[in-house]
Amino acid sequence: MKFFPLLSIVLCGAAIHVSASPAKKPAAKSSAKPATKATAKLVTKAKSKPTSKPAVKQPVRPTPKPAAEPAIAYQNDLEKLAVGKPPAEFMVLSGGFSLAKDEGNTVFELPGEPVDAFGLLFGPTLKETGMVKARGWGTSKGRRTPAFGVGIFGISGWKLQVTPAARQLTLLKDEEVKTTVPYEWRSGTWTWLRLQVTPVAGKKWKIEGRAWPDGTIEPDKWMIEYTDSEEPPSGRASLLAMPYAGTPLRFDDLSVGKAVTAKARP
Repeated sequence: MKFFPLLSIVLCGAAIHVSASPAKKPAAKSSAKPATKATAKLVTKAKSKPTSKPAVKQPVRPTPKPAAEPAIAYQNDLEKLAVGKPPAEFMVLSGGFSLAKDEGNTVFELPGEPVDAFGLLFGPTLKETGMVKARGWGTSKGRRTPAFGVGIFGISGWKLQVTPAARQLTLLKDEEVKTTVPYEWRSGTWTWLRLQVTPVAGKKWKIEGRAWPDGTIEPDKWMIEYTDSEEPPSGRASLLAMPYAGTPLRFDDLSVGKAVTAKARP
């Protein structure tokens, strides 16, 4: 930085008189260099640097993906249907099935009385192979429990049934029990059911099923299996309801489509 002698300037009319003041000794230069922008940034960073080490982030485990859904030929969440009598697309075989509201959702409901076995058909007609999926709900009363399930190939075809009284998942052909596996059902919760039939080598058919609580990921493996040598009949999918507890049963989210193959799984 340059320093100049102090000048006293007096203006009077057109005359200008300039007198020079005694020169002052220049101030001693500071050895410290003026702060630059780069220096300021370094100082700021130094001040803002935390004294403690940052917390180590824990690795996030990926959320399991649900099973890949096969090609769906029919799907109905019932939300577009009016409460009351089921429309003509559904064939009520027996029982007082009606469309009702459950916590804002439209569902099929069967009253708790009379106590018997009832059924309803839905979706397109299937032949030789196919899949049905739906969810059901029921409650126990004292020691009495309901039973419910889904079926494929009409009323005399294959059925997958939750049987809480026996703590089992049951696979039936028409009304004949073919095999069972242990299954713990919880009263007052929705349960998903998936049943499928696929042709295999040797002119045989493989029947597979599984059940799982609503709100959980569908299992990768089939819970119950059976191989049959008799070709299944053609027919529609079905809902099966047995209000043995004397309390209502409900169904929702119906779908029918192609059978799930190993390649369709994630």
